[in-house]
Amino acid sequence: MELHLTHRMSLYEAKLNPMSTNTYLTDAWLIEFTMPDGTVPTLQFGEETIPLRVAFGTVTEDLSRRWEPGNWCCTSAVISLAGNVIKTLHSNYQIGGELKRITLPIQARELLMQGIGPEVIQQAMSGGDPDQVINKLLHSIEARLRLKGSVKAYSEPTEPVGWGVNAGNDKSDQLLNDDEKT
Repeated sequence: MELHLTHRMSLYEAKLNPMSTNTYLTDAWLIEFTMPDGTVPTLQFGEETIPLRVAFGTVTEDLSRRWEPGNWCCTSAVISLAGNVIKTLHSNYQIGGELKRITLPIQARELLMQGIGPEVIQQAMSGGDPDQVINKLLHSIEARLRLKGSVKAYSEPTEPVGWGVNAGNDKSDQLLNDDEKT
């Protein structure tokens, strides 16, 4: 199984985009993905092919006012990384501190977009089937949101869209602790 996305802007054009850094992250992760068959999903920018990656971290400052300081952020696809600056198609992110790296199954992207941190996903998956663990976590999130009346039933995504996420504080540690109590 291979996931290969295309975009009409070339990687060269995207790198030349004169955006300044507008979001500052700490406790940041660079996440690479693998498909169930072990292949790496890729993005096609013009002539260049790059691995599909996202960044996840805590916002310390956002000049574009998309996020409040202290909220978590899952970026859109990362197209380049230079020092502590991560560039996506439309934004630049400055990383404060060490940028941690991790590889997760592609199914984990939905959890990242819901605010579950990569370290929590990795811990939950240790020794378990990734599909079962991820589905359990997603349904746990859904159940909690249903209690608040703020979500419809979860359904499997049909396309890898919606990588940019704007959401609240990361509650992933609480989710695992609540699940362990039951």
